[in-house]
Amino acid sequence: MDDEPHGEESSDDDFEWDLEMELLCLPASGGSVRQMQRLAARIAKGCGQVPAHVVQLGNLSADSHRERDMHRWATRQAWRKLLPAPFEVDLPFTANQIDESVATHAMLLPHEAFARIAEHPDLCQVLFTGAPGTLEDFWNKSAGCEWFERHPLHDEICRNPTLFVPFGIHGDDGGVYGSSNSVMVLTWGSVVQELVTLDSRILFTGVLLNTAVPGKTLDAMYKVFVWSLNCLAAGFYPEADHMGKEFSPEYEPTRYKLRGQRLNQAGLRCVFSELRGDWKWQGEALHLDQKYDTNFVCHLCRASTKIKRLWYTNFEKTAHIRNTRVRWSTFRDWYTDRYMRPEFFNIIGFTIWRCWSDAMHVLDLGVYQSIAASCLAELVEEGVWTHTGEDGYKVAHIAYKEWCVLRGLPPAPRFEKGRLFKTRTDFPKFTQQSAKASATRYIMRWLHYVLQRVDHAGSSMHSKRRLEMMAAFVDFEDTCERYGRFLPRAAAESLASSMERALLLASVLAAEASANDKFLWHIIPKFHMATHLAYDFAVDNLVNPRRTTCYADEDMVGRCKKIVQRCHGKTAGRSLVLRYAILVCTRWWTKMRGLRGLRQAEA
Repeated sequence: MDDEPHGEESSDDDFEWDLEMELLCLPASGGSVRQMQRLAARIAKGCGQVPAHVVQLGNLSADSHRERDMHRWATRQAWRKLLPAPFEVDLPFTANQIDESVATHAMLLPHEAFARIAEHPDLCQVLFTGAPGTLEDFWNKSAGCEWFERHPLHDEICRNPTLFVPFGIHGDDGGVYGSSNSVMVLTWGSVVQELVTLDSRILFTGVLLNTAVPGKTLDAMYKVFVWSLNCLAAGFYPEADHMGKEFSPEYEPTRYKLRGQRLNQAGLRCVFSELRGDWKWQGEALHLDQKYDTNFVCHLCRASTKIKRLWYTNFEKTAHIRNTRVRWSTFRDWYTDRYMRPEFFNIIGFTIWRCWSDAMHVLDLGVYQSIAASCLAELVEEGVWTHTGEDGYKVAHIAYKEWCVLRGLPPAPRFEKGRLFKTRTDFPKFTQQSAKASATRYIMRWLHYVLQRVDHAGSSMHSKRRLEMMAAFVDFEDTCERYGRFLPRAAAESLASSMERALLLASVLAAEASANDKFLWHIIPKFHMATHLAYDFAVDNLVNPRRTTCYADEDMVGRCKKIVQRCHGKTAGRSLVLRYAILVCTRWWTKMRGLRGLRQAEA
């Protein structure tokens, strides 16, 4: 097991490795070290010819620190060397939200993680570079994009695009230990191909927010993150840490020995491509003054809730508000005179126009939540399913569930009027409890299906507008589904036109409802952000908004939450990093065994 992975097939070896991996994954997938140790001990006692590593796991002392002993054992294994030892950093800490101190925190530095993975070219190809020609294709399709043309490394990338891997970063928090606390998770990874969550999102670190000092802890964490990401772009191990303190035989001796060396023999480097995250996290991380809960609701233009000529509800592509879109240089200069600029501004190649308006948060958890709920409420009131009121919602859900079953889709929970309308004077909305993000997108398609089949012989203009609006949203989704990460120019323009038509019709429906004193078709700031998603991010970058969503990122946050919930609060940050390393190192080691076995068989 401590040797390099090879291609010889052996049922005994496979049994040994699979069993060990399953046991090790327990503490990294919601279980505990105690459960792992007891299960391993029972297997060792009750079965014959048990692998030595399983016996070792079963023999971890029950009287000592199980977590510490497991990680000490894991450090000695060959597969654990696929990721580096964590970088220990002192971060501002508070135990009671009053007194401030410092606490040591563990982080997996991106440049060190990439260097370790690059030692195995076959694994690096799977996780970062993709098949031959993938990197050249990415950079060729990025040509003409303002972000790439103005990138500080543009000329170097053009000379040899096969040496530069574009990466994306993501941040978000998720609730742990009930509703009283949450963990902030930062991840990064290559964007040149679509992979499953554990292969495409690599953990940097996680911090419990109830121990974070406002305005200090997260910024200190971001500083380390940005420093390491810039080392990735430079392609060399740094000679000093994020604070400028030089490595020495006394301070970080292992990193001192590597200073100034290339990260890998091939000369591969990683450069910033995109930042993903919900509006809330982007607002906090980038210190945005203009966001959804302010008078000026958008950080990309001067959209306002009060100034008539700048109303955020004007969705035309030719609207005056479109002339107020900010340039990156102007946006950056807004922060020049501040006490502290956002750390992410220091990333090589960073620009606000590569901080995506995420389709999952903007559409699935914003626009569609409002549109779908209002449309359903109107159809039930009209007696489309022969019943109205609560019975109408029940029958509607039966029809919706049948539609989902025929298409192999998981249905959302039962429709209930009380869930859509919180009060009699509130707008209807599908919350995440009544429909997850992906479910709202399917509900939109189902409602379009229903509207197409309603008798329109004597339909009112309102009904026709409603159908046309829903058809435009579906056209937008259909265009996204037909393409990969990059869009042809014609498809991007078509996508933007579909979104414009849908939003304008939604605005008309909202005006009609308001005129009739009905709380329907609520136009929230995310409708405005959808204009940037379709008119700017998609058209200017020719990037498919459905290929840059946060679905995999949110899945990663959920996995990290599961680990943290099984750890002691005081050591949760460090345990998260170490348990995650076990989880992915065993996974990637297994992947390498498969890759090398396949190649040997082909030879």
